[in-house]
Amino acid sequence: MTRSQKAYPILKTLIIDNERRLAIMFLTFQRYSIACILINAMFFISFAYAEQPEQKQAGKTKIEQKTTSYSVGISTTRIIYDPESSGASVGINNPNDYPVLAMSETFTEDSKDKGNFTVVPPLFRLDGNQNSRVRIIHTSSSFPADRESLNWFCVTGIPPEKGDQWDEGSKKEVRDNKAFLDIRVKLKQCIKILVRPAGIKGRADEAPSKVTWKISGKEIIADNPTGYYINLKMLSVGSSNITEPEYIPPFGSKKYTLPAGTGSSREIKFTSINDLGGVSATVSPSLH
Repeated sequence: MTRSQKAYPILKTLIIDNERRLAIMFLTFQRYSIACILINAMFFISFAYAEQPEQKQAGKTKIEQKTTSYSVGISTTRIIYDPESSGASVGINNPNDYPVLAMSETFTEDSKDKGNFTVVPPLFRLDGNQNSRVRIIHTSSSFPADRESLNWFCVTGIPPEKGDQWDEGSKKEVRDNKAFLDIRVKLKQCIKILVRPAGIKGRADEAPSKVTWKISGKEIIADNPTGYYINLKMLSVGSSNITEPEYIPPFGSKKYTLPAGTGSSREIKFTSINDLGGVSATVSPSLH
């Protein structure tokens, strides 16, 4: 392998995605090969490599780099969906000063399959700082009547392809010993769709207090006797927090590993997230 064929690392990016689930990195650049990485993780480090092009004259090639993020905002933190309704409306906004394509999709609880909803329109352009709305309509009537069902609503900000008319500022002159690296990051944000039938017993705001907790060996076991998803913001034992407590499903249970350093402490505390995305007061439940 000659020096001109050797692969050189040109990008090292650290991205932390808290609750939004998915991210896609999209790279385009002139005189370099294209690298495209799809990541499905909460926390990741991505590396991109390109081949060093043949140089017309001696000397190292200088790289001018430009990074642009293509993201969109969602007007709410979760969607409470009435299966008897004709659909739900959600606001989408472009917080950037440049245009972006907004692509909307829905997925099942495990994020592996398409959800039981259709989004209208599924793809549209948003100019800089523009707001719009989409409508989410259920396509299945098989939701259980005694509990909530969970799907995900996801919106991805998509950059223009090279040569598109709305591709602003991507053209760059390439001179000898100089290349232009145009890095475009497209971000996918996801929020919960909680399908809530009218037949669920009890109230959603009272459901977190119904959860029973016990410690067995090195595990904490939470049992949810209600038909509601219990979305936890914080969960701790003694002075140690449990990372990413996520949620406890309806009529189900969830096990958590006791964090190191809890010692003999058996005091559990948690906070939950309500329908409006607010955080509840800290609750200290009794152990059973």
